[in-house]
Amino acid sequence: MQKLTETNSPSHSTDGCWELGPCAEILAGLPDGLLVFDKGGQCRYANPGAASLVGQPLHALAGKSPAELLPDLAASPQKDAVANAAQSGGLVEFDLRRASSGRSWRIRVHPLAQGVALNFRDISNAVEAEVASSRLAAIVNSSDDAVISKTLDGVITSWNQAAERIFGYTAEEAVGQHKTIVFPKDRYSEEDE
Repeated sequence: MQKLTETNSPSHSTDGCWELGPCAEILAGLPDGLLVFDKGGQCRYANPGAASLVGQPLHALAGKSPAELLPDLAASPQKDAVANAAQSGGLVEFDLRRASSGRSWRIRVHPLAQGVALNFRDISNAVEAEVASSRLAAIVNSSDDAVISKTLDGVITSWNQAAERIFGYTAEEAVGQHKTIVFPKDRYSEEDE
């Protein structure tokens, strides 16, 4: 891992970098970004994941502020999260959408005795999947046709509003029941065919 250097701080190792000890190799291998800022707001440590996510070379991160490394954070409602976490001593977590790339990040701000650590990961795929799922749910719920899903064993797992109107069972009543609740008893055998 490439270390970041700083000038004349007594709380750091003799080579000017914060001591990482045996964790250095682990932190370097994380796909998540990790940025550590001192109490003055200067970046004193970054892992390769952080460099990749912010789109800058690792050596260029040293000494920069959170606003310089994460300009979308500086323009967001969460802009004070870094300072608030440092003052409160409590973990702060939020999601941030980067206007420049359209990517979404989950950011955790951890207070430290010597400053704060920002752990962040790209959650864009999860956000896109959630949007697609919500869109599909809206389509299913607004359909005039009954849409029912079930397990391979025939246990109902979802039931839309049209199914409620057509079959007379609410979703709460139908989900968890066997699919045969919608078939006349004299026709159960037809469903198995």
